[in-house]
Amino acid sequence: MLMSLRYLSPHRRGVLRVDKSLILHLVIISVLMHLFFSRFTLGHGLLHGCIPADYYMVDKYDKGYEIGDMINFTMDRDVRFIKTGEKVIKIVAGKGGDKIQITETYVKNGDRIFRVDGRRIAKKYHIEPKFLNREITVPAGHIFVVGQTDYSWDSRFWGTIPETTITGKAYAIF
Repeated sequence: MLMSLRYLSPHRRGVLRVDKSLILHLVIISVLMHLFFSRFTLGHGLLHGCIPADYYMVDKYDKGYEIGDMINFTMDRDVRFIKTGEKVIKIVAGKGGDKIQITETYVKNGDRIFRVDGRRIAKKYHIEPKFLNREITVPAGHIFVVGQTDYSWDSRFWGTIPETTITGKAYAIF
């Protein structure tokens, strides 16, 4: 049973007011945190990161992308180091209909050049250099993704991915 505040000492009345205020603040903070974490996911980069950052924030509500955007997607097949269902962060270098020129030291889409040296990883995993010198056309409904480090295992080696696998836009935190 609740007592009327007028029967409590002034000290006890203050405690009750603080408790109500504290509860209100905790409810507000909980709602805000729920809204933030239902939209955003915080993550840690992969071993031998493909982007020069360790932590990322993924906006799960923003699945739109442009060439050059960093995205998070769910791998749709096993590709050597990445298993089916694994979350991956890469940079979009091409979308459906784009002609992509792949060389040993860069990937080019029109006037956009992505400096990604594939010689180190190709040598390490015995991939023929001629495999890194070709041109492809990205199929409709697919994207071509690259990383930014010499050890990036990306679309140059395993092809395009369906747009439907995109889980959100990614942002490097640090």
